[in-house]
Amino acid sequence: MKTFIIRDYPDLDHIFPLIKIFVEKNKKVNVLNFEINLNLDEDPRIKYLLENYGDYLNLVEIYKLKGQRIFLDKILNILASEKYKYVNFKNVNNLKNNNNLIIFYYLFFICFLKKIIFSANSFYGRLFFNHRWAENMIKKLNITSVVMDDSYYLNFSRPQSLIKACKTKGIKITIVPHTCFMFTRIEDTRNLRSKNLKNLYANLIVTSDKIKKIFNSCGIDNEKIINLGSARFSKDNINLLEKIYGNQKGHDKNLKNNKLNILYIDGAYDITDKKIELIHEISKLNKFNFIVKAHPRGLFQFDKVNEKEKKFKKNNSTNFLLDISTPTKKLIEESDIIIGTYSSALIDAIILKKKLLFPKFLLNKDSKFEIFYENYNVANSFLNLNDLLKFLTNIDQLKFTKFIDEYDSDIFLRDYVYGGKKNSDEILNNYFKFLEAN
Repeated sequence: MKTFIIRDYPDLDHIFPLIKIFVEKNKKVNVLNFEINLNLDEDPRIKYLLENYGDYLNLVEIYKLKGQRIFLDKILNILASEKYKYVNFKNVNNLKNNNNLIIFYYLFFICFLKKIIFSANSFYGRLFFNHRWAENMIKKLNITSVVMDDSYYLNFSRPQSLIKACKTKGIKITIVPHTCFMFTRIEDTRNLRSKNLKNLYANLIVTSDKIKKIFNSCGIDNEKIINLGSARFSKDNINLLEKIYGNQKGHDKNLKNNKLNILYIDGAYDITDKKIELIHEISKLNKFNFIVKAHPRGLFQFDKVNEKEKKFKKNNSTNFLLDISTPTKKLIEESDIIIGTYSSALIDAIILKKKLLFPKFLLNKDSKFEIFYENYNVANSFLNLNDLLKFLTNIDQLKFTKFIDEYDSDIFLRDYVYGGKKNSDEILNNYFKFLEAN
């Protein structure tokens, strides 16, 4: 059975449309949740698939899967059970406040077990997620081919036993983009070149010829790389997400309607001190409503949101809305001005012809970022915060118009999003044909 592996919500952004096109063609698939703290069945996209194509979708919490290793598999099953679903170090304060001391120490031990077993590249992780664990998974779930994101395949230890077992059994693997690449940086290229990729087992799908050349320069055989564009930003997927999220509330009712809306999309690699200053200063501009979209690994890490927000609120002149749950696309639709560096979510802003501001000063110069859209007429670039603030201050609200040039945005989308094609009409069908054969 075709098997899709999910380890985080950003993975689902790019893999969801692939799952959908299989189940709508009445093809049965496995979807494996590889993250113990990820509530995949609560995601609106997965709910949609279960409600409409439930007969063809086998959603598996992989750590609940029964195995033949009496001791190791039993521990995994216990830790992944509903009873301990929210027992982890991110929730330790609530556990302490809501339980007596003896129970708290027991739950703390459960937290400790989760930490040492599920930490990346740990000794205990290698012990628990070994070849027997992988072979049991393949047998019980009838896995005949695997789809996972490129970063998980290339950079993480946990799926390696499954990858090795697939190689041994001749089970095909396709690795798909974990993002629609908007940039390169020197650390990522060095990381790829440090790996022995000449004999890469999996087929690799990319979103542009630029990325294809980069992977090829890092040792991957050109015949192993296919440019199909971004499934996430295909027209069919965008229209479906409109249907799924259509009734979800944004911030419209909480914003003053006589002001322009600014959205800053937090980037995990943005320099922390400089983006804190950016948020402080923009929030002082009373002529705008200001929203900050949190990144799960950025400044406002989801488990530390309250702590971070309190630090900002100490400054009485700082005023912004922090969002951790609304789909970024919906926030972009509601906003007039988008500020961001390299997030693939910025593609939604380009598709919607929003005014896009690129604060280049947030990027670490030593990383030698190359931002792909910078050479297209789709954004205003700023080398320092003062120039960005001056630009915002001088905006005439009554004469405000969209900035993006339609011709340049279409060329950018062709080059970096649609796989070199004029539009996205055939992207999902091309993915299906390739994955069906592999």
